[in-house]
Formats: sequence, structure tokens, C-alpha cells
Amino acid sequence: MMNKKQATVLEIGSSKLKVLVGREGINNTFDIIDSAETEYDGYFEGEFVDFDKLKSVLAGLFDSIDYIKKKYNKKIYVGLPAEFVGVERVDTELNFDISKKIRQADIDMLYAQAAEKVAMDEIEIISTSAISFSIDDGGRILSDPIGKKAKKICAEVSVIIAEKETIQKLNDLFSDLDFIAVEYVSETLAEAMLIIPEEEREHKCLMIDVGHLSTSVSFVKGNGILSLTAYPLGGGYITGDLTEEFDLSYKEAEKLKKQMVISVKGDRGDCYDLITDTGVKRIKLQEANNVAIDRVHEIGRAINQCIQNFSDEFILFLPTYLTGEALTKLKGAKDYLSKCIARNIVVGAPDVPGRDKPEYSVPLGLLNYALKGRAE
Repeated sequence: MMNKKQATVLEIGSSKLKVLVGREGINNTFDIIDSAETEYDGYFEGEFVDFDKLKSVLAGLFDSIDYIKKKYNKKIYVGLPAEFVGVERVDTELNFDISKKIRQADIDMLYAQAAEKVAMDEIEIISTSAISFSIDDGGRILSDPIGKKAKKICAEVSVIIAEKETIQKLNDLFSDLDFIAVEYVSETLAEAMLIIPEEEREHKCLMIDVGHLSTSVSFVKGNGILSLTAYPLGGGYITGDLTEEFDLSYKEAEKLKKQMVISVKGDRGDCYDLITDTGVKRIKLQEANNVAIDRVHEIGRAINQCIQNFSDEFILFLPTYLTGEALTKLKGAKDYLSKCIARNIVVGAPDVPGRDKPEYSVPLGLLNYALKGRAE
């Protein structure tokens, strides 16, 4: 008998697709039943580079785990990257004739009102979640008002939206792959709910996700996203810079990047010894580090611009999380980025034994969302 808690999730990365089949484990962990990943052409500014090829790539990915043969659930949760979604913040309220206990149905009504305010023909509403609640004319600010008595409840709601045309194209694709239901989830929201502790989310938090070809900067509070910006810049650009500067193949540049420690200032003669198919290439240490530092500095400038666009005033207390593989795996990059944005940075990763690395943040965040439903 199939476990009712079982779920299938798909992460759409900027260079890889990852599928995960799992269920709830003991002590708030996950039991991963199956997983696989594959490289593909990625996306750029909210458009797949080769959408026609995406179907065959996904079919191969699902075949690699014998998805049909193993009779996994025919519903799939599909993560939408930051470049594919937008965020709207909406204020809603309910007034009652007399003081009454707040029920889940009241919360659902607030979400429905928020969705209605945002609704347009060309957009699809992906999710609604609460940034904060207050009761009785701005009295207490609550994270969970259910069971509290009030004559009025207000909510600041985060509404995640996507282009309806994109969703329809993806719906057709997954239908052709024999899935009977698809639920779309913001990868940013799912990731934030997993890696940022609830007590931290009582305040505004900054989450920076640097991937291979894309970076997103989000402000998170409560169970919602306040603001989200994404742009095509990531670790792959560092690789590209290294290929051009030192006449390397892309594979060689990736190998060099794994050796580098950009926080080290070497002497004039210090080099990285790069083993290639044709022998050993000696790459000057400081020159290679400077190439990477220039790109990290560019990412830092973009993050600072996002922070300034979010608030005219300097936000003093702002817990900051860095996730994604691109900078967390480049030794010294986190510390340099921290200097660029003048903030302490914590590497964000799931608190899950064996999978406590940033690259698991999105797929496990999606699985967490799929198994538990709305962000809690």
C-alpha cells in the first residue's frame, strides 16, 4: 500500500533539474525514496532556453528512477524559480458582529480576498501566505491567530503570481508525461520556510540564493515573502570569466574554481596547479582569485541595490542567509560577499542529517511544502 504522505517534487534549477520522491521520516526528517538529477539548457529571464527539448529531458529524468514502473503518486509539485514568479503584498481584513474565535475558515477568507485583489486574466496565482496578522484595530501582532477572540482580524498577505501562459505550457507538458495533477510552488518560499527558523522570521530576513546562472534576493517575514528580485548572474559567470582569462575549457575552469580560495593573498610566484588532459597548467593564484572576486563584488553590488530598493533606511537587524551552490562552494566567497554588503552571512541549509548542505535547500523545501501543505 502506498504511503499517503508520499510526494514527488521537481526543482527547476538554472542548469539542472532534480526530482525527489519522499515522505515524512521520524523526528521531523525526510525519508527519501528516490532521487535523480540531470543537466539541461536552463532558463534566462523567465524563459526556458529550449522549451521544446524540456519534455524529452524530463521524460529521461523520470525514466531514470522508473517513475511509471514503481507506480509513484501521479501528482507532482513543481518548483518555480524566482525568475518565473512575482510577489504582491496585500492588506485584507474581516469584521464580525460580535467578538468570536478565529477559525481556519476565517484565515482562508482573508487569503481569498487577497487573491481576488490581485487576480488578472494574464496571471496565475501560485500561493497565498501570511506575513503577519493583527486583531482588533492593530492590537496584537500574531503569527497564528486561530483560537484567539476578536471582532476584527487583519492580515498582510504575500501573493505569489506567475504568467498564465507559462503555467499553461507547463501543464500541457506534464499532462503529456502522464501526470494527473500539478501544483506549482515558489522555490524561494519553500526554501525560506525550511532553512530560516520561525523565530527569525518574526523579523525581516534577507535570503540570497546564488545559483549557476541566476541569483535571487528575497526579503522574508512570517510565512511570506515581502519582496523578491531575480537576475541572470551566478557562479557560471565566474567559470566563464576563468575560461576567457586563462584560455581554459569550461570543464577545466570548473575544476580550477574548486581549487581556489579567494580569501588567500598569494605571493607573486604562487600558482594553482591545474591538472588537465594534456598536463599541468600553472595558473597564477592572485590573478585567478581577482577574476572571481570581481564577479562576487558585482553580485554584492546587485544585492546592495536590492536592499536599497526595498527600504530607503538602513535596516540594522537583518538576519542574512546565503544559499545555492555557486558561492557556498567557492572557498572564501561567503566572507568576501559579507564585506561587500556589510552584513554577517549565515550559510542556509536544511537541518537534516546527511543533507545539511545548501544544494538540498530547494528540493527538501519543496518536499517539506508538499508533505505539510501551506507554509506553517
